[in-house]
Amino acid sequence: MDFLFTGLERTISSTKIATFERGLLVNQLLPAEVVGAVTQGKVEDFFYRAGVFSGSIDQEFTTFAGGFGAVAGVGYELPLFYAEGSLHLDYLYNNGNPANDALKSYDHVVSLWHQGQSGPFGLGVDVTAGHGIEGRTSVLGVTVLPTYVFWKDLIRKGDAFQAVLRYQFAVSNGDNGLTLQQRYEQEVVPGGHGDRYHAAYTGINYLLYGDRLKFMTGAEYSVMQDSAHDGGDFSGWTYLAGVRLYF
Repeated sequence: MDFLFTGLERTISSTKIATFERGLLVNQLLPAEVVGAVTQGKVEDFFYRAGVFSGSIDQEFTTFAGGFGAVAGVGYELPLFYAEGSLHLDYLYNNGNPANDALKSYDHVVSLWHQGQSGPFGLGVDVTAGHGIEGRTSVLGVTVLPTYVFWKDLIRKGDAFQAVLRYQFAVSNGDNGLTLQQRYEQEVVPGGHGDRYHAAYTGINYLLYGDRLKFMTGAEYSVMQDSAHDGGDFSGWTYLAGVRLYF
């Protein structure tokens, strides 16, 4: 299954995200696909989820030789000053088996996040922390993700233009605890590492058939600071344009 169980950006499928790519810390901490079982539901204003996963994955399945991971999460309908909204607390555990190849090198990941919506305006705020194992330093990050639908029904009823902003900040408690985005910052600094990262993204999406067919443009400026001075410093722009669709 696609891992959609922890944090603001990783609980949304890649077919539906408003940015081209998820943030640096999300990609560094959380798995992509896993084999396991999950239960989730809602009781009045409360949400819940819990699951267990294999620590190994091979050819889209698993030999169950890489230990295990577990996820738990709770949420509550909490609009705050929005028309609607919810507050969530998610937790991911990795038992640290050395044969693990499905989960990342962090034994505890915790995410506290809120998503609110008022008419065309939405805002998500996320604080995520991960405790490293296998020599990885612990990391902490904040993401702020506002969206705004500013034009609808241009070509067909239900289409929309959407403006997107995102700010990310991430820090590690030791040298080289953060890794530049594989897409596309490592094209400039292959394997680049540092300890403090800032990134600001802006984009415009045209949702012709909602998230099923949308045209996306975006630009992101990011800075990685490398206190170890071993080649991980980075600052630059990434420009993106494309079409995302699913059936």
